Amino acid sequence: MAIRRALVATLVLAAVSAGCTRYRQRARAAKALAAQSAIPVATTARKLDAPAPRLRMLVVPGGIAFDDAAWFAAKDEHEQERLVDRTDGGALLPVVHERLVSLDGWKLPEVPGVEPGRSIREIAKALELEPRETQDDEAFSPRQVNIYFHRETPYSLVRRVLETVAQDSDPRVVVSGPAGDGVLRPGVFVGAGEGGCAVPVVQIGAAGASVGIGASTAGFRCSGGDGTGQPLRCGPERMIVSRAGACPSVPRRNGQLDGPALTALLERVKAQLPTCPFDPESPDERDADAERSRRKDALGAMLRAEHEYYATHMVLVGGGPDVRWQEIVAGVDAAAAAGLDLWRATIAAEPPEGCEGASAPSR
Repeated sequence: MAIRRALVATLVLAAVSAGCTRYRQRARAAKALAAQSAIPVATTARKLDAPAPRLRMLVVPGGIAFDDAAWFAAKDEHEQERLVDRTDGGALLPVVHERLVSLDGWKLPEVPGVEPGRSIREIAKALELEPRETQDDEAFSPRQVNIYFHRETPYSLVRRVLETVAQDSDPRVVVSGPAGDGVLRPGVFVGAGEGGCAVPVVQIGAAGASVGIGASTAGFRCSGGDGTGQPLRCGPERMIVSRAGACPSVPRRNGQLDGPALTALLERVKAQLPTCPFDPESPDERDADAERSRRKDALGAMLRAEHEYYATHMVLVGGGPDVRWQEIVAGVDAAAAAGLDLWRATIAAEPPEGCEGASAPSR
């Protein structure tokens, strides 16, 4: 009888503990959702696809938060129970890091004796330790991370967060548009086997937007940076200006990025890009059975169409380290209005100081 009473007491205690755990989980998830809604994200004039429930990162002055609360909350109650029971090591779901990285304003902490790298180690570690259930979810593959950047976030931090997430996940940046929240899908790294095409390059700085043409895989030439005492400056292979004597390519207007003028210049640049040849051998290399099946023509046609779209819609957009995230989005919007809607985020670097050797595109 004593053993039975002890067993009943243990089960009751477990049930109460489970109830408290569920309450804590719901409270942490609700707090994370409230923090998301309070972030003034960048705005766009475009209608974009709405963000789906995914892993989530919030970047604000003073810190970076990370959680899987939205992904977890999108599951029904039975699926949530199953996920909690299956979570490796008994870790609690949802996982919520309210202060994954502490920032001094917008500056990352410096660790004595540790050389600062391009990746943010706390983010990389959190993604590595994220429960396998979120990594293997068939609803989204590869794993996607919705990132909410405060509109004032400096581009140097934006780029480092994107670079860290893109190492093993697909970054989706949430912005506010006319139809509500939407997602931008920035490219970060050059794709495996990607052929270099001449594409427009946009660099936003204090004076305005510098526009040029550079290889999609190489970007531009750089000088200065760490150890030189000079800021890192990068320039495209060929500088373009809106008119002779103009510098930068598109000066600011009343202190703001001149989006319409940038779009007009990019339309002229796009119309005069050299043709980027398609390598007809690529399909054979990707499909060993191509010569022995009817897939060769279909695969070749698909890859050719992908290449043609990439070659005529790719644009590199970035800016100086201190350029606000809202202005980068404005530059991406201006490029999209010119038909350049495949955005690859460049490294954070100051644009060229002058426009020596620049040319104006013919009309």
